[in-house]
Amino acid sequence: MKNLTFICVNYHNIKLTIQLCDSLKAQKDTYSEFHINCIIVDNSSNDKQSIELIDYCTRNTSTSHKYKYSDPGKNLGYFGGLNFAIKGLDISDLDYLIIGNNDLQFDNSFCINLINNVYEPNVFVVCPDIVSRDGGHQNPHVLKQRDLIKINLLKLYFSNYYIARFMALLLKLFRPKKYLPLHDASEIFMGIGACYILMPSYLPNFKFLNYDSFLYSEEAYFSNQIHSAGGILWFDPSLRVSHFDNATLSLLPKRATYEYEKTSFWKSAWTLIDESK
Repeated sequence: MKNLTFICVNYHNIKLTIQLCDSLKAQKDTYSEFHINCIIVDNSSNDKQSIELIDYCTRNTSTSHKYKYSDPGKNLGYFGGLNFAIKGLDISDLDYLIIGNNDLQFDNSFCINLINNVYEPNVFVVCPDIVSRDGGHQNPHVLKQRDLIKINLLKLYFSNYYIARFMALLLKLFRPKKYLPLHDASEIFMGIGACYILMPSYLPNFKFLNYDSFLYSEEAYFSNQIHSAGGILWFDPSLRVSHFDNATLSLLPKRATYEYEKTSFWKSAWTLIDESK
């Protein structure tokens, strides 16, 4: 029997977290093929919601599903919250580690497809087909390494808040939003940060996610961490996940959101440039 551990980070969105947990309860063939362990890291400070989450974990833990509430005592950010849970795991006791946002719902066949699929040993991370509320496919996030032109445009965007707003307005006016079509399974350079599946080949190499910011640019740090150890990221469209995107980040003021993005970008931009040489 395979052990699948899920980690999600909650921030004042208990309804979405419970929906994610309910989607794990609905997985096919749970009793005979795999066991699910779900850890909820609570970055919020709402006592009422915390009590509700603890109660949910207690009521829904069974022989096939185990739910654990974890309180770091403060808001650690997205990857910070994931690292808080990862550091407490015994990696010898799990086969797959699925990390992500709390605003996800996993397709009923997600787990059974995952354990039945075969991946090459150099696949450290699998990126699922993440579908937004309007039907857009959010993976593959980046197929190939970014070139210096794109990096320089990003540097301009993150040079000043008002320049960023002007560039965003131009983009909205002259380039309608396009959604990725469903892509075939393949190696990709970067997957969207909403959900990753850490494979058995990844787990012995890293004890935590390499990230030293609070929010944003997680994908850049993570991609570099994988490639630095000779691993690759693999997109698998047979693993479907619904994403109620930005449900948590929408709680942040727009200026604050930009400042988080800016700080993370300048820490990761040089890594991206080095990767693209």
